Amino acid sequence: MKLPVGNFVAETDRPLPEVLKDYGHDFRGCIRVEKGENSRSSEGFILMEDGNVLASAFATMGITLYQLNALDRMMSLK
Repeated sequence: MKLPVGNFVAETDRPLPEVLKDYGHDFRGCIRVEKGENSRSSEGFILMEDGNVLASAFATMGITLYQLNALDRMMSLK
């Protein structure tokens, strides 16, 4: 899948559930999730259109999760 580059809008340290609750209902674009802890880094994305999740993935410790598994893991991050 090829995505357009887009524009950076904002950055936050708030947990993902709070961000989605406040801004996700009308959001259209890609939310990037990055987490670094104890020399381990994890990253993922959520692709949304008008509040609906179209796709998601999350990679951590050499494992990549997709769709609902990825969302569940990202929603549990602090």
